[in-house]
Amino acid sequence: MSGAGRLGRSTAARSTCPLHPRSVSLDPPLVVLSFAHTSKTWPILRQARNWGISILAEGMESVSQDLRRPTDERFSGLKTETVDGAVFLQGVLVRIRVASRSEVESGDHTLKLLDVLDLECDDTRDPLVFYGSRVRTLAPG
Repeated sequence: MSGAGRLGRSTAARSTCPLHPRSVSLDPPLVVLSFAHTSKTWPILRQARNWGISILAEGMESVSQDLRRPTDERFSGLKTETVDGAVFLQGVLVRIRVASRSEVESGDHTLKLLDVLDLECDDTRDPLVFYGSRVRTLAPG
């Protein structure tokens, strides 16, 4: 399914949507996330088998602010969907279902390497970008 307002299935290797987290490998498709040792979210995620990574689209600035709330309030009032144990925000630009592969302690952070199991991308929208300590949108091409 592809088209305006719907998510189209794609592989990580063919996707035209920018990936955040950082893409590490296309074959096999891998991504990496970095967690501060002081993170309150990391101990919870560390126990999960599958994760859902949601990348916000333009127009989702209020959701971005909601996600900055304390861990126990972060998803309050936000619409989510669970797919094979991975939780996603609804209405996002990109949904990446991942599984744990390995982790490396790196200074005051842990780098978590994840296998990409599935990637869905809405090619009709643009991403919300966090740059220079604030949320921005891309300039028209």
